[in-house]
Amino acid sequence: KNLWLRREKTIGRKAQEALLTFGLESCLSKEQILELYLNVIEFGPDVYGIDAAAHHYFRKFPSGLTPDEAFYLAGLLPAPRKALPPNARGLAKAQRLMKGLARSGYISEAFALNDEELNNDADTADWH
Repeated sequence: KNLWLRREKTIGRKAQEALLTFGLESCLSKEQILELYLNVIEFGPDVYGIDAAAHHYFRKFPSGLTPDEAFYLAGLLPAPRKALPPNARGLAKAQRLMKGLARSGYISEAFALNDEELNNDADTADWH
């Protein structure tokens, strides 16, 4: 919807979104739709797409992100301009989210590092 529709919030737009959704789901896989989404969404002021976000916040390619860094970026949505910076406090919030999802069975426990591992692995000096 962000690629093809205006940003207005109206009933007409909702109808357009529904038609667009049916059309996209008929010709693209869920993975392709997710890829499109991740390449156009805003992750911060003038930071659009997962590649730009990974470079902006962590100076990495998306494939090099650690689970806590990936969860940090996911946690920026839907309000990236209000998010905590990727410092120890911001990553601790991502860590709490990962632990909660692991306890609920939504993700593997292997993704939820303990706080000591987070603090040992996190070198925040290079983040901006």
